[in-house]
Amino acid sequence: MSNSFFYFVLLLFISNSGFAQHTDFAFEDLPVNSGFTKSEVNEMLQASDGFIWIASWDGLWRFDGYQAKQYELGIEEGCSLKGSEVMCLYEDSQKRLWIGSNYTGFYLYDRTEDCFRQFLVNPQQGSDTKGNNILSICEDESGLLWLGTDAGLKCFDPQKNTYLSFAKPPVNPAIPIERFFTITKSSDGILWTAGEDGLYRLVKRGEGQLDTFVRYNLTPKESTIDFSLEHNFIPSITPSNLFPNRLWGATKMGLKKISYDQFDLNEINTEYFTANDQTSGYQLSNNSLNDIIEDPIRKGLWIATNEGLNLMEFQSGIIHQFFHDERNSRTISNNVVNSLFLDSVDYLWVNTDRGTDRINLINESIARESNKQDVQQIDVISCFDN
Repeated sequence: MSNSFFYFVLLLFISNSGFAQHTDFAFEDLPVNSGFTKSEVNEMLQASDGFIWIASWDGLWRFDGYQAKQYELGIEEGCSLKGSEVMCLYEDSQKRLWIGSNYTGFYLYDRTEDCFRQFLVNPQQGSDTKGNNILSICEDESGLLWLGTDAGLKCFDPQKNTYLSFAKPPVNPAIPIERFFTITKSSDGILWTAGEDGLYRLVKRGEGQLDTFVRYNLTPKESTIDFSLEHNFIPSITPSNLFPNRLWGATKMGLKKISYDQFDLNEINTEYFTANDQTSGYQLSNNSLNDIIEDPIRKGLWIATNEGLNLMEFQSGIIHQFFHDERNSRTISNNVVNSLFLDSVDYLWVNTDRGTDRINLINESIARESNKQDVQQIDVISCFDN
């Protein structure tokens, strides 16, 4: 039997006592035998058939729990991916898997043939690929697919294979690029989207009328105009499963707790948490956030930042911070955490710039899924027990 490692961690507190450098997770290695190579992951999804799909800058992968299969690039005509940079994944209400790519449009996976049908937003050939960079996909209550692209939002009818018109969201003329990074649907059926210029809510207008959007400016009243762009630059929106009528927003100026009214479009309240927070007790490790996911076991919130992984515990009022530490091979691969994913057996997958880690939320352990050499900046006393 291999040595077991026990780590007794000295928790460091700062003046507001709401910050702990680390929790008492036990860290263990995961054998690197899955076949998944070290890659920067953009998004992960577990489909209804149990397979975990991985969208990365190096291609598309399918993981069955033991082995990972990479889908090869096929430039020629046929049922294959035409680009290796995969941005997003989505399974709709009919269990169809959609894949968004960087500059080659989006794809529908054919489970029978194990291949992909391509769709282009901008069918023009040559260097003009604007609109074919698909950053996010989500289905609304009508079965329509909404696409977040580098050229604004698009609405696609998968039954008719056509794009539908809608009233364009109001945009800030000071921001020339209309990128929408995230589209999601809350449990009440409301579709939300966000990007470089605030939060948007879809309003379905009914038969014969164009759907439209309401925009929300997330800049706090006490903030200066200089930080408006950072407050409204939103890489990720996560609807809460723990609290009704709540969204979590990852911005470039910290975490947003957004409360809304299901029926009143004008009723929305925002509370925010930053790395400089001295009032709420929640102090983040960095203001630049990339992703958020709720922890159903601890009733907390995992937060991916550009400087470490944070765990916000609602009951204790403490934020635990995880960093890369070269002295400890049991820590996260890199401090830049790009995305998070929770699978059906309560493993939290942590995708960093230097590899993918897994945290067993039930057993309170973290396992590394690729060769990594970076880890957590914490004060650790290690004991080895043969």
